[in-house]
Amino acid sequence: MSRKTTLVIALTVVMLGGMVVSGFAWQVNLRWDDPDNNPALVGGYNLYYRRPALGEITYIIPPINVGNNLTFLIASMQNGFEYCFVVTAYERDTPDESDYSNELCASQRPAASIEQPVAESTVFGTQLVQVRVVDLDDPDGSHTVTLDINNSGNWALLFYNTITRLYEIHWDTSAILGQLSSRLVELAAIALDPAGFASNPALTRVTVVAPFIHTLFSPSSTPTLSASTDGNAVELGVRFTSDANASVIGIRFYKGATNIGPHTGNLWTNSDGQLLGTVLFTGETSNGWQEASFANPIPITANTVYVASYHTASGNYAFDENYFALPLDNSPLHALGVINGVYQYGAGGFPSSTYNASNYWVDVVTVDRADAAEEMPKLTLFSPSSTPTCPQAPTATRLNWEYALLLISQARLSAYASIKDLPT
Repeated sequence: MSRKTTLVIALTVVMLGGMVVSGFAWQVNLRWDDPDNNPALVGGYNLYYRRPALGEITYIIPPINVGNNLTFLIASMQNGFEYCFVVTAYERDTPDESDYSNELCASQRPAASIEQPVAESTVFGTQLVQVRVVDLDDPDGSHTVTLDINNSGNWALLFYNTITRLYEIHWDTSAILGQLSSRLVELAAIALDPAGFASNPALTRVTVVAPFIHTLFSPSSTPTLSASTDGNAVELGVRFTSDANASVIGIRFYKGATNIGPHTGNLWTNSDGQLLGTVLFTGETSNGWQEASFANPIPITANTVYVASYHTASGNYAFDENYFALPLDNSPLHALGVINGVYQYGAGGFPSSTYNASNYWVDVVTVDRADAAEEMPKLTLFSPSSTPTCPQAPTATRLNWEYALLLISQARLSAYASIKDLPT
């Protein structure tokens, strides 16, 4: 007996990765449709699979007999393999079987999430971007993770941090601002595993703002004595506080012509002398204000005393006695009165000695921190206006970007093909 009506099967794969079942790490749900729905003729369906990575060109025999069901859950998908599936129909009263349906392949995909910056936060300056990748198939650090800003198509490579176990990159947010004071920015990150399979893009949104820079002294402020006659190596500093949470981005000091250095800037906690950051001064001028920036902004807490200092090997530092007889206020920064102007002779270290409230002309450079701006409006969750364009896959991989992107909007991939007439 032959079937006169063509049986159309739609094979749909929904991947439910990340579930560990009986020692295996993921499962897949298969679904197919029989538009003719002729139970008098069709006895059931067989499900076949193969694993291309193992050189399986033909499908595994025997197949899985799923009966009259139009769905089947396979809960034993082994890590590290791509599985390819087809379905056949068989007659009710004979062992005759149709040809294979269309083939559809599935693989466990890595999962990526943007941990930093926090979604809907406000950022500025150089921002650390951190992406977490979860993949039971591959160990930490084995993925290629890329980041795109505002769907530009310019994907930047992130680097794996063995301490944080996150993929990281430092993003200069000022480059995207131009002349704007603020801008809403969308970030997308994609993880590519060693087998060539990509995660769905991890998406988040932040507001980039132009930072406000603060110092204790204005550029026009100058000492009475730009270079003392004390030629001993010494660490010189200033105790300061900030009205709000902030980030220290650099150290300044006023240099006289005979203070030849070399010079190193430092930031300390005042309470216990903990060193928070160090920076070497380079490209100095012969005299005047010198500035050096830390590799990364250093967060400080509001209304807490810190010490900004620099070390000079040559001495001959700038000096004004009794300058701090009264506090110096340049809101949001403040230099303490009386117990200020600190120093320590020698090769360097936390400066804690004082002499007649002297000013050694050391300064700190801070920027406002986003979490200090409590008045900032909260942003609502966003729906991307367009699907990010994915980077080109490395050569010799099985990655299908179109498939990866389709999963974003549909959460599944459907393909249709015909099964030929059942044999007589």
